[in-house]
Amino acid sequence: MPELPEMEIYRSHLERNCTGQTITQIEIGRPKSINVGVREFKQAVQSATLTGFSRAGKALVFHLSTGNVLLNHLMLGGAVFYGTKDEAPQRTFQVTFWLDQGRALWWTGLRLGWLHLLTPAELASYRADLGLDPLDEHFTTAYLASLLQGRRGKLKPLLVDQQLFPGIGNCYSDEICWTARIHPLRIAGSLKTDECERLWQATQSVLTDATARGGYTETPFHKGDQFTGGYLPHLKVYDRNGEPCPRCGTPIALVEASNRKVFFCPACQPEATPEISIATSARKSEAEPFLSADVK
Repeated sequence: MPELPEMEIYRSHLERNCTGQTITQIEIGRPKSINVGVREFKQAVQSATLTGFSRAGKALVFHLSTGNVLLNHLMLGGAVFYGTKDEAPQRTFQVTFWLDQGRALWWTGLRLGWLHLLTPAELASYRADLGLDPLDEHFTTAYLASLLQGRRGKLKPLLVDQQLFPGIGNCYSDEICWTARIHPLRIAGSLKTDECERLWQATQSVLTDATARGGYTETPFHKGDQFTGGYLPHLKVYDRNGEPCPRCGTPIALVEASNRKVFFCPACQPEATPEISIATSARKSEAEPFLSADVK
């Protein structure tokens, strides 16, 4: 599923290629992908100009000249392609926007994803349910520490919680923890001040580097796109179980927790000891679930 870097890359592609273009025709191949009737959607969006693009967590925001917006979440398998009919992938399209310069935006793979028409107030309500963006200037080490303080849950489930860390998902949560040398299934509230600092630095560096290199999803945005997917060879642990850790050579481990795959290096990211695996105020016995077989 595309995460923050991938959606930032989409936003950049769209900003560069589509800003100022007018939507001349709309084709809806899957009405369930939109949140209103097909006729209402076309009446509200067709003939509008794309004035800009932004991001809300893992979702794209298309700003329209009408004042309304389109909120697009690709979920698992969704993608957007920009080009002519001859350039478009040979797939079924759930939504197509023809633009005034002769090219179109083609949405594929929206089995779970969606493209919703919203008012500015509805967009504000959606954003209000998200936490502070990890790349926001106000997302500091102190802010991150405040999110983790006193929490007895494991770290990775919190890192993928969009009300706490919008935009981070399965892939980058593991990459961030590896970079910070922290076990992804540590009890979140057990992290010390220096570990919170490392986790913050890792969050900034991983997300920034992944965005600069093209993210890890390989579906191109347009014909000849050699940038998208460029970060894939640079992943350190995600989907690399059994391969040697780039830092120490130890085979990367794979476990499951909260129905999610978790990749980490057993040597570089050691489990916490019972003495530090929980907040100071908690009883030692409460650390036992963390030390169970599900992380070994």
